[in-house]
Amino acid sequence: MIGWGEVFALSSALVWAFSVILLRRSGETLPALELNLFKNVLGMVLVVPTIWIVSGLALPVYAPGELLIVFLSGFLGIAVADTWYLKGLNIMGASRT
Repeated sequence: MIGWGEVFALSSALVWAFSVILLRRSGETLPALELNLFKNVLGMVLVVPTIWIVSGLALPVYAPGELLIVFLSGFLGIAVADTWYLKGLNIMGASRT
């Protein structure tokens, strides 16, 4: 019998494949930077209210060094790397990325 882990793993792979195809098609009309900005803003619009509903309005307290690491990681991972990925997706296509 298939367990929940296998179901979620297969679902994750299917959603990833579908999103790559959608991002490729969106990249035909939008430059990579604009597409990434739209993707990230839409994600924040959906995630922030969900966090507030689940966890409440209390914000966690972090040391300044920890905040710096989180912001640098987010900038490099989400802003820079995703933009490069979307640019590569536009150049090479979905089947080679």
